[in-house]
Amino acid sequence: MRIRQRLEAGHLANQFPVRAGVWALIWKDWIQVSRRFDARSVISWLVLFGSGLGMLIAPDWGTRIWVFIVWGLLIGQVCSKRLNSDMNLWVFFHQLPFSGKEILWAEIVSSVVWATLLSWFAYGICSLVGFHPSLTVAVLAPGIILCITLAAVFDILRQSKADALIDGHAAEMGAVGLLFGLIIAGIPLALVMWISSWMSAGVIVWIASVLGLFLSLGIAYGMWQLDEYQYKKIK
Repeated sequence: MRIRQRLEAGHLANQFPVRAGVWALIWKDWIQVSRRFDARSVISWLVLFGSGLGMLIAPDWGTRIWVFIVWGLLIGQVCSKRLNSDMNLWVFFHQLPFSGKEILWAEIVSSVVWATLLSWFAYGICSLVGFHPSLTVAVLAPGIILCITLAAVFDILRQSKADALIDGHAAEMGAVGLLFGLIIAGIPLALVMWISSWMSAGVIVWIASVLGLFLSLGIAYGMWQLDEYQYKKIK
């Protein structure tokens, strides 16, 4: 019975209305999410939205840092969930005819996009109701989310051993992944906030935020390379 549930017995076969290649993996994830989306998933995304909302409207940076830690933990867990699930099927997963970069990108891209849109939606809500959310946090959101997610992926991969994966025991993000993600995501954010503190609001803040976004995306690209190297090391 458990095997039948795992294989999603009883569902009609789906055709892939996408291009061949790694896009099939992304479509596969969409199918899995649509079939397994339940109350727990809804609560996870709502809590993520609420923490993002709190980070944007926090009255001071002391409060914002604590909310940022909680938000980072949720981002790492939610955006690495698909990878953790597929690593439990290592016997099949590691035989996929794709490079490590393609596989890792496909495993996180949907969750990262949704988390980013959710952050921007929270910014829009705050603006509409009269709050003054942090523009810097909103602009840097894609890079910050990518950095935290890729740090979580790195933590999962560094703990992974082939013997345990074959038995269906995949690692999860731990304290190392959370701390690493918060550090590399916090560097661009801290730099932009420091620059903005010396400048008046306006075009300069926009420019500093965009430059901070490029810096965070550059860090994320380096993490992607590191994750691929760690993926290849699994034995």
